[in-house]
Amino acid sequence: MTILRRYDPRGLRTRRQARHHYLDLYHHAPTAYLTLDAAGVILDANCAAEALLGAPRAQLVGCRLRNFAERTSVAALERHLAEVFAARLRRAREIELHAFDGAARSIRLESVVVTGGARPRRCVAALIDVTEDRRREAELRRLAAVVSNSPDAIVVLDLRGRILAWNRGAEALYGYPAAEMLGRDLLALVPTAHRPALVAIAERILDGEAVATFESQRLTRDGRVLDVSVTAALLRGPGGRREAYTTTERDITASKQGQAELREREKLEALGQLAVGVAHDYANVFMGLDSCLELARRHVDPDAPAVRYLDRCVAAVRRGAGLCTQLKSFGRPQPGAPCRVAVDPVVADAVELLRHVLGEPYEVTFAAGGAGAEVLADPGRLEQVIVNLALNARDAMPTGGRVEVTSAVRAGAADGRDAVELTVRDHGAGIAAAALGRIFEPFFTTKPRGTGLGLVMVRRTIDELDGRIVVDSAVGRGTTVRIVLPVAPPPASGAAAALVARAG
Repeated sequence: MTILRRYDPRGLRTRRQARHHYLDLYHHAPTAYLTLDAAGVILDANCAAEALLGAPRAQLVGCRLRNFAERTSVAALERHLAEVFAARLRRAREIELHAFDGAARSIRLESVVVTGGARPRRCVAALIDVTEDRRREAELRRLAAVVSNSPDAIVVLDLRGRILAWNRGAEALYGYPAAEMLGRDLLALVPTAHRPALVAIAERILDGEAVATFESQRLTRDGRVLDVSVTAALLRGPGGRREAYTTTERDITASKQGQAELREREKLEALGQLAVGVAHDYANVFMGLDSCLELARRHVDPDAPAVRYLDRCVAAVRRGAGLCTQLKSFGRPQPGAPCRVAVDPVVADAVELLRHVLGEPYEVTFAAGGAGAEVLADPGRLEQVIVNLALNARDAMPTGGRVEVTSAVRAGAADGRDAVELTVRDHGAGIAAAALGRIFEPFFTTKPRGTGLGLVMVRRTIDELDGRIVVDSAVGRGTTVRIVLPVAPPPASGAAAALVARAG
């Protein structure tokens, strides 16, 4: 009742009472108000406008509002006032103002004519400070640009794992455009074996775990499987409400391969040290046995039945000594000095040797296509590579067959350099898929009497020659081994060689 009596229209009948009431509302409103004429001169200002512009009303009145506008906003301000006074309708526009202390403000200016007549003389302009809103918007735009252009794959998911955002890094890494991925379940990109772990981590994140970092795998559009490092975090909205979560995913496939290769080298080094020690001790034992057996044979009648058994013992001891030599070579390889080697003649010599070693019922063929190409290698070790591979091919064909050896020059096959490709192919039993990935492991073999060192030595030689070796095989369709060796650079001319020698 008190309020009703206070604002009873009968108490506001006089123009003076109405004016006082309007001025009270105007001057003490929380929004900054300015009264302007058509030229933009400030006729009045309320308390909030004094605070916004940093000056008392007495100092503001008589100034032109354009004096507070940034240079880039003057024309926009004048157009705004012209439109307001011409149309006599509410108009709104954003401009940049600065206060007396120089502080810049982003202002949303909302103006309306407040006097009638044929020629309106003034308008009231509300100055709404949107500086903080624009700052936050600019910050969000910068963050969005960073996320969009990040080389890492950044994916935003809803609480059910459906993709809400898919940045350019994700497009580049996985090969799927954003338009194709939005709304899809992320699990579609995860190999089946990794899905339970991903679901468990998502549940941990949704239960409040701040950040989770883990490794997983993803399927690309072209069918590759990538190892990725994933960092996942929950996104919260107003009031801490869970809204979504984000994952940042980085390709670590090459890094993991490098780590695996490093572990393999460390394992080989450890095995090599062990092999050298064992081989050294057993070599001494076999040497003594060989000597004793030779002495025993001298004291036995050559026609005695025991001679046959002594010969078998000698052969076994010498096989053991050969294995010791192989172990020493595995543990401490001693490569010969590399030199320029014409590939085809070395391979031809190895093939000729193999024809005598393998004999019937084996056929060894050589299709020479090296065209005189040379590589930097130790010819003895290169020949041993061919022999080792051919002996493996023989073991895969116990009843006989054909071993095909070829050579060819491939342009740009060795990291952009020309290369010689050597191929050794058999038509034997082939290698099972489970064993194919382990054939270069030390002491792993599928042969009843194999040592598991032959292919290890082959690969080590090829690695030392800066080449690569690829084995293609399947049960029932034979095995093909391809070796790619970079062609040796052309020799220096006589004059250049003389200069190098003189400089040395």
